[in-house]
Amino acid sequence: MPYLLPDDLEQQLATLAQQKNCQIADLIREWINTNTATAAAPQDFRALVENIPDLIARYDRQGRYVYVNPALEHYSNQRMADVIGTTLGGAAFTPQTIAFMNEKLQQVLDTGQNLKIEFQATLSDEPQHFETWLIPEMDHAGIVQTVLTVTRDITEHKNMARRLQQNKMRYQAIVESQIDLVCRYTPNTVLTYVNDAYCRFFGKAREELVGFSFLTHSPQDQHESIRRRIAVLLQDPSPEVANYRSVLDDGREFWIQWVDHGIVDEHGQVIEVQAVGRDITQLKQLEEQRIHAAALEAELAKERELMALKDQFLSMVSHEFRAPLSVIKASDDILYHYANRMTPDRIQEHAQRISGQVAQMTQLLEDMLTLDRLRSGGTDLKLEPVQVDTLCRSIVEHFSLSDKQQHHITLNLPPSIPHLNADPRYLNRIIGNLLSNAIKYSRPGSIITLSVSYDDHNLMIDIADNGIGIPPQDHHHIFDTFFRAGNAQEFDGTGLGLAIVKQHVEAHGGSISFSSEVGQGTVFQVRLPNIQPARAG
Repeated sequence: MPYLLPDDLEQQLATLAQQKNCQIADLIREWINTNTATAAAPQDFRALVENIPDLIARYDRQGRYVYVNPALEHYSNQRMADVIGTTLGGAAFTPQTIAFMNEKLQQVLDTGQNLKIEFQATLSDEPQHFETWLIPEMDHAGIVQTVLTVTRDITEHKNMARRLQQNKMRYQAIVESQIDLVCRYTPNTVLTYVNDAYCRFFGKAREELVGFSFLTHSPQDQHESIRRRIAVLLQDPSPEVANYRSVLDDGREFWIQWVDHGIVDEHGQVIEVQAVGRDITQLKQLEEQRIHAAALEAELAKERELMALKDQFLSMVSHEFRAPLSVIKASDDILYHYANRMTPDRIQEHAQRISGQVAQMTQLLEDMLTLDRLRSGGTDLKLEPVQVDTLCRSIVEHFSLSDKQQHHITLNLPPSIPHLNADPRYLNRIIGNLLSNAIKYSRPGSIITLSVSYDDHNLMIDIADNGIGIPPQDHHHIFDTFFRAGNAQEFDGTGLGLAIVKQHVEAHGGSISFSSEVGQGTVFQVRLPNIQPARAG
């Protein structure tokens, strides 16, 4: 009996099966049992695996390659076809590195636990740093059969951290080695005292400086600003800080930071000004380096975030794909061994179970791609006038049918409602995700309410339930990618839904907020701008 699949999926699989000269059943079995999922995976996922710069490989229990992505050719002169069936090796790896990797592979095979390691390898003239995630892949009996590894080059990450530390040390050395310049001058800029550091800095004897205006070492374009500063000190002798350029006799120009304060006589009149100066020329130069370092730090922070997201993604994919793959394999085995004894209805039931799990995995990948596109600013937002009441009725009708009326979903609409300039796809997903969560986390028979209201500037959409609620300690993270509340772990989910909702809302220039009490329920409110004049309901 052939597999009974939706037309579009059956057509895709039939085309691939024809290319491989096999039946659809054999193709699915090959996908699961021989670890060639990338050949039959959705195009976006296959493209991701084949083009990602990270080296992805799978090893069997003997430490032999059973799969490797094209990144291998970037890191070595070996071709993918040449390494399949061989063990870890190559000129880039020392015997010590190979022994270390084999030890860690065996550790994962023995413990069944994920493992992250770092190591060095010389792929060019300079040693490079790598980070590798080792993820066990188990059969239905819980025995590790293969180990998936994801290796990324973290050399630049390490170099940025080292450069930041070097800049920090240079900055500290410069600051700690400064010797202050001290002088006194009259309100008409004539020097009355200079210390040794002042003399050494300007390369002059004390008698060449005292009795002369310090303006002789200041560019002409600063003189007016300096005189205004002195006038302020004559009124208020409190310390004043300013940066000025000074020019030496050889033409070299330096930046000096001066802290001036007035010296008063017995009548409280400022008779002299004492100034303490510090050469900040190198600090000025380092300011540019600091700005560059800040950019590096921002890059580093972004890299950390991306690494964390990748780590979360790998962990989540390993967890979330295991269950549907187990269901697919179980149904596949049943069909393979017993299809000739089963009724058409039972065969269709197992085929639908397979297609349902494939759809679940496809939706997960689509959610990841959607979130990645939104986070990188790649939104395809297309605004148009949307009849919100019509859209809400359609969504409520859909969920009422799919929920088989287990919950009482009510819709509250005002008598008249404005059109909303929005992307109907995004708006449908915003309302649909929130309504889906309300159903998922509420007991059967409870009431879920979708309400729409508006003011002069915004349209508000509220979705209220009487479900499990969100613990207070989780409120701050509820929109974070992959985050799931502590009391939601027993429910299916990936922690992507609310993150996508928030991105969609903010793409419209709107906002989302919520209030919740554990055991009582949750109310989410979406506020969206760009409403048009109200029309009759």
